[in-house]
Amino acid sequence: MDDAEISDRFPTAIWGNTRACFSGNAMEPEANDRVDTVLVFVFHELQFLLADISSRGWSIPGGRIQDHETPESAVIRETYEETGALLDGIVEIGFYILTEKFGEVETARRIPVYIARADEIRPMPGGFESRGVTHVSLGELPGMYYMWDPLIEAVCNYAHAKALDLAWTL
Repeated sequence: MDDAEISDRFPTAIWGNTRACFSGNAMEPEANDRVDTVLVFVFHELQFLLADISSRGWSIPGGRIQDHETPESAVIRETYEETGALLDGIVEIGFYILTEKFGEVETARRIPVYIARADEIRPMPGGFESRGVTHVSLGELPGMYYMWDPLIEAVCNYAHAKALDLAWTL
């Protein structure tokens, strides 16, 4: 399946007062895009790696980009802090656009989404950002993921297809 064939399949979702869209294209942010957060689908031992985050539940690693970081270095740090995983290979697969409207003011955030392969998972010492880590198959995601809707499902399927293209989950 090529990018155009897959990217046409992303529905729009409403999460509270936020409209969420996804584009299956990696691209440079535009000057007015606010990019402050990253998300990453981590694959290990043929499966998705999920972290149990107290504010979210079972989800893919992600978080804020610190002042000194690139999005890719934030992916590495957040993945380690939430799962103990060390990454080998990081590929941007697209981005979410989250749009919020407060009165007459509309703001949009671009959140890059990556896939990565976990080379090693280290034991999680105290102070880590999650309560645990688990591996799940694509078929198990709907029953585990903290929030499941058609957009999340489409993006998870897309990430899995991209990882298959790279032979990461074979």
